[in-house]
Amino acid sequence: MKKRIFAGILLFACLAALFGCGGKSRRTVGTCAGYDILYEELRYMALSVRDNMEETYGAGLWDHSASAEAHRAELEEEVLSRLSEEYIILAAAAQYLPERSINDKTTKAAVDAAVAEAIEALGGKKEYKKFLTDVYMTEHLMRFELAKAELETALGDALFAGTELESNTAFSTWLTKGNFVRVRQITLPADADIAAIRQALKNGDTPENAIKNTSGASVTAPFYLVRGLAEDPTQEEDAFALNTVGAVGEAREIGNGYRILVRMEDQTEAFLTNQASAFRKRLREVRTDAKLSEIGSTLRAELNDYGRSIDLLQIK
Repeated sequence: MKKRIFAGILLFACLAALFGCGGKSRRTVGTCAGYDILYEELRYMALSVRDNMEETYGAGLWDHSASAEAHRAELEEEVLSRLSEEYIILAAAAQYLPERSINDKTTKAAVDAAVAEAIEALGGKKEYKKFLTDVYMTEHLMRFELAKAELETALGDALFAGTELESNTAFSTWLTKGNFVRVRQITLPADADIAAIRQALKNGDTPENAIKNTSGASVTAPFYLVRGLAEDPTQEEDAFALNTVGAVGEAREIGNGYRILVRMEDQTEAFLTNQASAFRKRLREVRTDAKLSEIGSTLRAELNDYGRSIDLLQIK
């Protein structure tokens, strides 16, 4: 009889481990993109957001009921917003990587390797567990985050398969089809004699000589712009409008002054060898972010009755 009872206890323990019955931390508090949101994730997000809000509004924000209540709505909205963001990668992977998941063998192997690396870097399992506690995470939640990071890497490869961003070779070929330009930028104060400076540049004068008598003027070293990467779209527009070496752009008003771009001779071989891969990486990031933002705009975390009953101000 005792053996049967003991066997039953072991079976229950095994089933609990198998199906993730980890007590309160594994209890479902809501859903997003068809996935369950667990209490451990809600707790992590609430405590993290509370820390961030203390940095904004001052220490002790949550110590007094009046100040806490005054920021309750902001806290709840920010937590829901961040929970929604947490599932963008999974929603994108479901669309572009249907053969992959956070539980497939490849993902699990990558997560195991990442955890082992973290344990070694932190000095052991004890230190790793302390780290998790310090950042409000559980082992299960950390593995969830690492799995998403692995899927995000694979997602980039899937998004750009067959495009100019698929490989460095494809990207280099794309660049040489008019998708990069080398320029210098001259910045001028509002009272500068723009016409005289532009004429000097057109006559072949160097940017340094063209602005030498203009107080407050400056000029950059030559730099490259790749189509689709300029933080200022007008800078990219002006740069790619310069069709020949030595071409001088129109003066563009910026803030309290003006900007003039001058087309420089391309150093194609050096650029492709030394800089192209970094630009490819950045452009992949920009386009990935744009795609994820598009997907994320349709996602919204929804708490269930249990989730809504949790007071985010009281989570410890």
